[in-house]
Amino acid sequence: MAASSTPPRPRQVTAIAIVIMVSSIACVLTQVSYLPSLTSLDMRERMTDVLAEPPGSSLGLSVDGVLDLLRVLSFVTAGCATATAILGYSVLQRSVSARWGLSVLALPLFLAGTPSAGLLAAVVAAGSMMLWLQPARAWYRGEEIPERFRRPRSRPADRPAPPVPPSTTPAPPTTPAPPAYPAPPPAAPAPPPYPGPYGAVPGQAPNPYAQPSWRPEPLAERPPVVLVACLLTWAVGAVVAGAMGLMAIALVAAPSDLIDEAFAQTPELADLPYSRDQLVTSALVMSVVVALWALLAIALAVGVFVGSRASRIALTVSASTAGVLLLVSVITAPLLLLPAAAAIATVVLLARADARRWCTRHR
Repeated sequence: MAASSTPPRPRQVTAIAIVIMVSSIACVLTQVSYLPSLTSLDMRERMTDVLAEPPGSSLGLSVDGVLDLLRVLSFVTAGCATATAILGYSVLQRSVSARWGLSVLALPLFLAGTPSAGLLAAVVAAGSMMLWLQPARAWYRGEEIPERFRRPRSRPADRPAPPVPPSTTPAPPTTPAPPAYPAPPPAAPAPPPYPGPYGAVPGQAPNPYAQPSWRPEPLAERPPVVLVACLLTWAVGAVVAGAMGLMAIALVAAPSDLIDEAFAQTPELADLPYSRDQLVTSALVMSVVVALWALLAIALAVGVFVGSRASRIALTVSASTAGVLLLVSVITAPLLLLPAAAAIATVVLLARADARRWCTRHR
């Protein structure tokens, strides 16, 4: 059966994917250096000056409220930029889900990244939109790239051969032809060619734009890297979900005791412009969200374990986002370094070629 080849990737798509990845990584690094500056005295003075004059004075926000808002936007920007960096690499593999994911993340990344990384976020958003234009649109559809987007290349095989000058040397003497032997018996007629998938016929030129040819063949046995990545996700996810679930139960059952303990261990909480009820509500919502996130990661690891490609992409995005957020939080809580290392290890393991081949069993 003749195997069809993948359509060539246009150089414009390669450039767009590289720009998206580089800008996303730079955006993440910008947030790592921007977050500590929010606690500096210079930043508080700048926010005080901004809120003292219009239009900042009409917002009705305090300095602490503005700094908290900028901190949340910075976390959202770092998470979205991490996801777009990974999806930018998947664009090179002609992943349709990666193109959709970049389009969905373009707007929140642009809005959240405007205060701290406006130009970088705008570049990522613009690159995401360009993937829906030509020649990327034709490449994703498996169609022939329009002529105006092709680079003219001069190949040696296409050049005319130079004329051969006439030879002045005498021709060599001819040798007598060998005696003729009886012709061999005719071979049995070959069976008629049968069409393979997507019209491929043995002996004929394959269709260079057939869709499924660029997908790797799935592995028959589960590679060890997939098992290790799933075990890490299940272990860390179960611990995080259990801890957050217990915290949520404790906040519902005895919120005053937990708040008193938190004020005793962190006296800086008393300086926040929030009441005790607001702190309890915020902690409860955060614990529930983190617990649901951990349970979702456990479910995605089950999909990766059985060979789901969509689960591998989703788990990679989830683990990378969690790893960046945990690394940023290690400054205040060094204990979070262990789950951050587990998240980064999961991303590295799922990016290996054998893991990608395993996760093509269920498309």
